Amino acid sequence: MKVILRQDIPDMGKAGQTIEVKTGYGRNFLLPRNLAISATKANLKAIGEIEKQSQIRERKKRREAERTNCTGGRPCYCLAICPLPPSLAA
Repeated sequence: MKVILRQDIPDMGKAGQTIEVKTGYGRNFLLPRNLAISATKANLKAIGEIEKQSQIRERKKRREAERTNCTGGRPCYCLAICPLPPSLAA
């Protein structure tokens, strides 16, 4: 049985990872405790979209952190003297 983990489980995998488990373990332990969801086509597609959104948010956070770091915590609006590449500074 294939399942998608909803939480990190030691010795098994991380949240969002698709793993193969024995049917009884998945049906009697993981699914009732909301530790995993069954890996249907719809669930796999939904997880893919969630991962994309998560990556976009992470990239945006990283860009913002880099932009505030160039001025010591204040937002960076410089264009000519900024140590960051122009794509990150503006």
